[in-house]
Amino acid sequence: PIKTKDPFFWKVYCIFGTITGAGIFVVNNIASICESLLGKNKGSYVRELVFFYSLASCAGRLTTGYLSDFVPIPRVGFLAICGALTSTSLVLIGFSDYSNLILMDAAILLAALSYGGCWVVLVCVVSEKYKMSNFGKVYGLLTTSPAIGGLLFNQLAGYFYEIYEDEDHICYGTRCYFWILVVTCSFTSFASIYAVYSFIDIFSCFNR
Repeated sequence: PIKTKDPFFWKVYCIFGTITGAGIFVVNNIASICESLLGKNKGSYVRELVFFYSLASCAGRLTTGYLSDFVPIPRVGFLAICGALTSTSLVLIGFSDYSNLILMDAAILLAALSYGGCWVVLVCVVSEKYKMSNFGKVYGLLTTSPAIGGLLFNQLAGYFYEIYEDEDHICYGTRCYFWILVVTCSFTSFASIYAVYSFIDIFSCFNR
């Protein structure tokens, strides 16, 4: 049976939900973020970013899966790495503007790699901790956390955006997403640190 009072379960739930929720926030708001930074001439660039995000997310799954088999650290440690990558991507978005699109490209790359990698890490962690007899039930419950995280960050993004929007309900400039980026980056940074702190005493359980 699944022990819902198991601290390990809820640690993974919160950390995974925070990191993937931030990834959902990024991909859901690419268009409006670019509109705020670039104005109306954004269509082709946004399509390129969405396509790039999909490819990078796929690459993140493949790369993380490969590294988790060969890098001599417990697989739960990759959650901390994914959190750090997501935090970095949010910082880069905050510093992006029309004259420095390379930062936006790098931000999307890191966010997508982290988002894709998190799903691979989750499968590995659940299978190692709960074994195959409870895999489906535990994995199913844990995969509800991205929906909660994504909903939270997207709702906050909409709230902050509306504060600065003009009479046409459009916002231009870095101020439109400044506070949601600060909030989201704070959450993902904390999730990354919490992953290291929470699992450091049980890393030895996952050494192979």
